[in-house]
Amino acid sequence: MLFFHRGSVEVFAVLTALCLATSVPATGQYEAENVALFSHVTLQDFGAGYAKGCWGYVSPSGREYALIALSPGTGFVEITDPTNPVIVAVMDQGGNVHDVRVYRDYVYSIGFGIHGLRVYDVSQIDNGIVTFMHSLEDSAQTLALDELSGFLYLVGMEVTTVVGAYDLSDPANPTFAGSWPWFAASAQVVTYTEGEYARREMAFICTGTSRRLDIIDVTDKSDMFRIGMEWYPSGSFSNQGRLSGDRQYFYLCDDGDERAGQPVTRTMIIDVSDLSDPTYVDYFTTGLRTVDHELFIHDGFVFEANFAGGLHIFDKSDPVNPVNVGYFDTYPFNNGLSYSGAWSTYPYFPSGTVIVSDTHGGLFILDPSDALSRQTGDMNCDGTVNAFDIEPFLLALFDPDEYRLRYPNCNINRADINGDGAIDAFDIEPFVGLLFP
Repeated sequence: MLFFHRGSVEVFAVLTALCLATSVPATGQYEAENVALFSHVTLQDFGAGYAKGCWGYVSPSGREYALIALSPGTGFVEITDPTNPVIVAVMDQGGNVHDVRVYRDYVYSIGFGIHGLRVYDVSQIDNGIVTFMHSLEDSAQTLALDELSGFLYLVGMEVTTVVGAYDLSDPANPTFAGSWPWFAASAQVVTYTEGEYARREMAFICTGTSRRLDIIDVTDKSDMFRIGMEWYPSGSFSNQGRLSGDRQYFYLCDDGDERAGQPVTRTMIIDVSDLSDPTYVDYFTTGLRTVDHELFIHDGFVFEANFAGGLHIFDKSDPVNPVNVGYFDTYPFNNGLSYSGAWSTYPYFPSGTVIVSDTHGGLFILDPSDALSRQTGDMNCDGTVNAFDIEPFLLALFDPDEYRLRYPNCNINRADINGDGAIDAFDIEPFVGLLFP
């Protein structure tokens, strides 16, 4: 073991090594590779008949909660100990809930029924309390939320108002602010902070049967307008997608093209570096003929829910050639073209735990560490371990809050080089080993 004084030159000499984190392989009925099962909460446990979207919430104390859209309500599950999930509440919403999002200490769930949008206060969830705050009759398929602007978007509403913007200045009482009157299945909305579009809010809209990606300027809620659009080959239903961390590419799930005859799952890659002229690049695939439905991007990886194919994880170090590095099949019955199985996933918990919502299986709580392990030590998320990782590694060791501020798209757990669950001096020697193999 190498000893050092904080701030000394020796620290820089002692930086770099990468040990592949390990996890217990999945057992039982679920096939998997490099992803392990922590635990499983069934629909019967929830008293529910169906599951759709999922999201996550971290309380001020650091405790982690899975949120899951159910029929007929929203489930709240503590997963701080991922091997021992605890259902905190199932809030009846009087209809089929589709999607869930979080803003500050408020949870928003959307569906079709007596009350479309419901708002819950989760500030006391550590004490087992979830409080219903407000409801709107507006129904929609999915939700999008731009935390920087403080606006919530209901996507896939009525025929003439398909993307509705709601002001969250008072988070407990969303206020309608404007709409984009074209069909949409889902959206990601982000505010640009630099470059040509600085201080402008952009919606990346998957347009359903229009079979394309639309890029809409939604900065002025009374005057939204299209910046650019792109069709992709042999499209069927443009369902959902996400921007890469550097906002150069948009990865898009078409959940109809496989059923329309494509031989394998296709996830589209669209270059959006020029918002006015997005360009289709290529697609990547699981190699199966299952239906890709929803994906999210974190820490250089694509986490994709593929219905009957389960969760698949792709390393996108090469952004136009993502590599499949792991999977967990939550739907063991087949790998066919049904719309049953993994509906959505959430990979943003600080612990690294990943959840998947399965239409017929409920909530799966997973350990993806083996799939992600080769990124350990890459502290600036540029795809390599080198001298540029020294400063962020030191920040992770001595000033984790500053690390998270400077590298918001990187998981601080990359600094746990020896895989013992702690980020401390015992990670320095193996980190040096990564720098100087």
